[in-house]
Amino acid sequence: MIDAAIAGDHAQLQGLAKQLASQRADRGDRSRARNLNRKALALAQKGRYADAVPLFEQAHRADPGDPEVRENLGYALLKAGRADEAEPALLSALEIAPQRASTWGSLAYVYAKRGKPDEAVKLILTAYRLAPDRKRAAEIYRRQAKTDADPKVRAMLEDAVKQLPR
Repeated sequence: MIDAAIAGDHAQLQGLAKQLASQRADRGDRSRARNLNRKALALAQKGRYADAVPLFEQAHRADPGDPEVRENLGYALLKAGRADEAEPALLSALEIAPQRASTWGSLAYVYAKRGKPDEAVKLILTAYRLAPDRKRAAEIYRRQAKTDADPKVRAMLEDAVKQLPR
């Protein structure tokens, strides 16, 4: 699926996404997972990503089929400086919810941080295409291209923004 996104093969990506979406992920204790997710998000919103990771991990164990929890875990790992661990979490989120634009965007950041800007741009463009509000997504990318702390991410977003439709 990632290869299809990087290659810009939208038809293949859509086919794979439909195929994955038709599979049911194992669910667990949704209530416990949601509670842990809320607590972890409160820490993440304060910039305490490293502290949030264990709570997101517990939430994931409580309900492994929750794509939001998987994505939040991946994002927190990314923001905590653990990009190598973030990628599998984000990929697992895409396996059960391939239409989540924000997950594609977070994965793009992983690729940018790893020095793969061309692939990262393609992933941002995939995120943009899947975004429920493309105008808002474009605004976010433009803002982050100017403000992200990582120069690799800023450069990747600058390139991606140039390729967005006007």
